[in-house]
Amino acid sequence: MINQETLLQNYDDKKSNYFLLDVRSPFEFEESHLPGAINIPIEELENNFSELPKTKHIITYCMHGVRSGLAEDFLREKGFRADVLENGLSFWKGQISSGKGD
Repeated sequence: MINQETLLQNYDDKKSNYFLLDVRSPFEFEESHLPGAINIPIEELENNFSELPKTKHIITYCMHGVRSGLAEDFLREKGFRADVLENGLSFWKGQISSGKGD
């Protein structure tokens, strides 16, 4: 699990090597998402996890942390370095993007 403060302090640092994965529905993603995140809904993760970079630290998130917790467990089983964003977007204090473009 990674908390907001750690992510906000380190996300732009090239050494942090974070990769943001939004596991909500495409509709939810289009409404709002973290800048730079990609969207693979939890229901599609099993068929699309090979698209994710093995060399990055994947931060999974959803609205409250339930779906992203499942995604974190799944990715760790597949050998990825993954953490879930604590409390998800429901308590996010950083920048939010809306629409398909950042």
